[in-house]
Amino acid sequence: MNLESFVWEEKDILLEYKSIDITKIDKKNILGVPIDDLTREESMAKILDFLENRKKVRFVLFLDPIKLMRIRPGQKYQKFSESDLIIAEGKGLQWASKKLNQNLKERISLISFLMDLFRLAHKSKYTIYLLGSKQENIEKVYKNLTRNLPGIQIIGRQSGYFSNEWEKKIKLSLKKCSPDIVLVGMGFPKQEKWIRDNLDIFSYETKNPKEKKYSIVIGVDNAFDILAGKRNIPEFFQINGLQWLWRLLTKPYRIDFWWYFVKFYFMVLWNSFKKN
Repeated sequence: MNLESFVWEEKDILLEYKSIDITKIDKKNILGVPIDDLTREESMAKILDFLENRKKVRFVLFLDPIKLMRIRPGQKYQKFSESDLIIAEGKGLQWASKKLNQNLKERISLISFLMDLFRLAHKSKYTIYLLGSKQENIEKVYKNLTRNLPGIQIIGRQSGYFSNEWEKKIKLSLKKCSPDIVLVGMGFPKQEKWIRDNLDIFSYETKNPKEKKYSIVIGVDNAFDILAGKRNIPEFFQINGLQWLWRLLTKPYRIDFWWYFVKFYFMVLWNSFKKN
């Protein structure tokens, strides 16, 4: 799916999202990792709540089986499991939730989520900063967004490939722009590590010295490439949340990916056996 083929729906999305009771959203535990149990509409309701009640920087993490295995308790990236919103994207997590009697409501596609987010930002005039991918891809995403949603406020866009000197300029740009939403597409775990290593650039001074403004920061992996039409992932794998499986099949030399996949599969089966 890309931006050019997407149909922008006309509906009162603000009313729809504000009518959702987000206090009833629960978390499900899959192999020690808490995952928010929500629908696509509820995910947007949570984002809207973050935007309207910004008391700190908010992190949103999209999860698939391989990522889950890398942020489990005791793993190197365990701290990423403390994100403010963890969304199940990979279909393997839906399978695991059923096996473990957790039953997640829905698997949420990152691309579908972003389409909803762009509509929400356009409707409410929230500002967006794009960081990641190659510059040509970012420019194409920007061009498609501004054509399909005239007036959308993309106030910054930078490639994810930068030198140390250029990184300083990006940080200054973020501080100056103070965007409401920052989308970082550098791939896991690089994007999450970069976000947390630079936490201070996502909080901004306001006219009131006692108040600060904070961004919502979302790791979007290779979404910019897909939206620009540059990532040739078959539609079947995109629709079914199997991008992680496509990576396995196209990069068989990544032994670590295969190890995480096999370990995930057998750990779910073993824990399911113990429960039942």
